[in-house]
Amino acid sequence: MPTASANLHLRITPRNKRLLQQAATVAHASTLTEYVVSSALRQAEQDLLERRTFVMKGKDWKAFNSLLDGPARVVPALKQLAEAGDVFRRTT
Repeated sequence: MPTASANLHLRITPRNKRLLQQAATVAHASTLTEYVVSSALRQAEQDLLERRTFVMKGKDWKAFNSLLDGPARVVPALKQLAEAGDVFRRTT
């Protein structure tokens, strides 16, 4: 595991600090920093996951899958771009 070398400075109320300290104690965190960082990282992962995952109900899921399973819609501009070849290997 890489050594932590970056700093994150926070200003919080004394009441919020006491709350975090109590939570760190009951969570058996060795330090308040360990508790705050692990809690923040867990929440960050959850926030990002919620934006990558979506849920559909049965009827909507079936409609979505039928669109995926159906034939692709031809988009002339995309077809032209695909037929143009690799843009990095083109010569003028």
